[in-house]
Amino acid sequence: MNKAVIKFVIALLALTLVYSVFWFFKVGQVEKQINNFVSESASNISVGQITVSGFPFSQKLTINDLKFSIPNSVLDKRKTTVKHLEAKSGIFSSEFVVTAIEEVSVQDSENTSVANVEFNKDPEIKISIADGKIVKFSYVDFGYRIVDGEKNTIYAASSSEVNIESTVGEGDKVTTRIVANIKDIEGFGALDIYKNSFEKKIIDGIKTGEIVVIHDPSIAEQNVLPVASSLPNAAPTIDPTSPVVDAEAKIAVDLSAAVSNTNLVKSNFVMDVEYILTPIQSQEQAQVPTDPTQIQEMPVQYSKVIKVTSLEFSNPLYGISVNGEMSTFQDDDMPSGSLSIKIDKVANLINYVTTGLNQMLEQKKDMITQPVTDVPQPVFADTNTAVPAAPVIDPYQDFLKKVILGLDPVSKEIAAKNAVSKEDVAVFDLRREKNLEFLVNETPAREILGKF
Repeated sequence: MNKAVIKFVIALLALTLVYSVFWFFKVGQVEKQINNFVSESASNISVGQITVSGFPFSQKLTINDLKFSIPNSVLDKRKTTVKHLEAKSGIFSSEFVVTAIEEVSVQDSENTSVANVEFNKDPEIKISIADGKIVKFSYVDFGYRIVDGEKNTIYAASSSEVNIESTVGEGDKVTTRIVANIKDIEGFGALDIYKNSFEKKIIDGIKTGEIVVIHDPSIAEQNVLPVASSLPNAAPTIDPTSPVVDAEAKIAVDLSAAVSNTNLVKSNFVMDVEYILTPIQSQEQAQVPTDPTQIQEMPVQYSKVIKVTSLEFSNPLYGISVNGEMSTFQDDDMPSGSLSIKIDKVANLINYVTTGLNQMLEQKKDMITQPVTDVPQPVFADTNTAVPAAPVIDPYQDFLKKVILGLDPVSKEIAAKNAVSKEDVAVFDLRREKNLEFLVNETPAREILGKF
C-alpha cells in the first residue's frame, strides 16, 4: 500500500471520527434543549421518554407519552396525550418536521374519561430550534374531531393553523407573535369562556367571602323563564328545517339549540397577538425564555405588553372581535391599557348567554348554601313556640339570577354611551390607567356591577 493511500485512509478515518463527534454533540445538544424545555414548562408539559437517533445523516427525535395542555385559563381544561411522536431534521438543519404521530387522546381536567382524537389527515408540524430555544412552531391540520367511547363528537374543527415565532431584540426584549386560524369549530361557544375562566373563581370567591352577593328577596323569588320561552318568538315545537319558519323564530330555535348542543352551530376563530417581554433594567435579570408557553409564568422583573391586532370569534348567530393593547407592571397588580370589544348581533349573544345561564341555574341548585342573615326573622311572645330555622339560599344562584335579569338592560345602557354602537352592534371600550379603576365606555366598573 503506497503512502498516498495510507494518508487518504488516515484522513478518512479522522474525518469520520470528527464527524461522529460532531453528530453526537449536535444530537446531544438537541436532546438537552428538549429536556430543558420540558423541565421549564413542567406545569403544562411532561414526557415519558425522549431519544435522538439518525446517525449519520439526520437527526431523528422520538418522544413517547407526551402530555401537554395550553397555558391559558380558557383552553387549559383539556390535557392532550400523544403516545408516540417522531420528528426528523437534517444534521445541519435546525428545523424538525414531525413525520409520525400516533394515538392522540384528550382528557378533561374535571372528568376522568378519555376521548380520542381522529384526524382527517396527518397534521403538518414544524419546530425550529436556535440558540437552545424553540423559536418557531408551525401547526396545520386538515380537520379533526374529539370523540368519546361511543363515537359522539365532543369537539371538532374543519381545519386549524397555528404559527408561533419568538425573537430576542435589543436589551433582551422578547417578542412572541401568535397567529391562529381555526375554522368550523364545533363544541365550543362564548359561554364556555365563562365556564372555563370565571365560574370556578366566582364560586370559590363566594365560598371564601371575597365575593359578597347581597341577597335580594324580590329577585330570589322570581322564577327564571324556561329556556324556550326566554327567547323571542321561540316555541319548542318549531322545526328549524321547515321553509315556513320566519327568520326571528329560526334564530330563536338556533340559539336554544346552540346552548344545548354547541355542535349544531359552527364557529370560526382568528387570532393575531404579540407578547412583548421587557426586562426591568434596575433588577438582576434571569435568562429570558423565548418559549411562549412560559409567558404566563414570567417573573415579576419583566413587564409584559399584549398587543391584540385581531381576536375574533364568530358564527352565524353572533360575532365578537377584540383589539387593543394591555400592559402589566411590577408595581401594579392589574393590567393597564385599552381594549375595544365589538359585538355583532348583540341581541343574539345576550339571548344565547342568558339561555345558557338559565340551564346552569338549574344544574347548580344547592351547590352553595348559607343562612339568610338579612331577612327579618319572626319574633314570638310565647317562648315555647318553636322558632323556624332561617331560610337557606344559594348565593351563586342569586348571582346567576342577577346576571340573567340584568345583562340585557345593563349592556344596552353601557353600549349606548359609545357613539360607534348601533342597533344590533355594541362596542365597549375598556380602559384602565395604571393603579386606577377599569372603565367601560368611560363608566367605572364598580358602577356597572352595582347595576345588577
